[in-house]
Amino acid sequence: GRLMLFIERGARSVLSWDSSNAKIAAGLMEVARHRSSATTIAKVDGQSVLGSPIAESLITEGFATGYKGVTYRPR
Repeated sequence: GRLMLFIERGARSVLSWDSSNAKIAAGLMEVARHRSSATTIAKVDGQSVLGSPIAESLITEGFATGYKGVTYRPR
């Protein structure tokens, strides 16, 4: 395998090593599904996730838009 994502402690900020938004979103969704609490992503590669192309991919994967970023809440 190869490094695709680095999720900082608390999962609010992400660094990516892949240019495919769909792959990044799928990876983040896989991590979020295994957490017991809500996951809010505020920054990707040092930039606000809101209004970015990755936000659209995350929303497609099941995240919801909020004022701090995009959030996934486990059921």
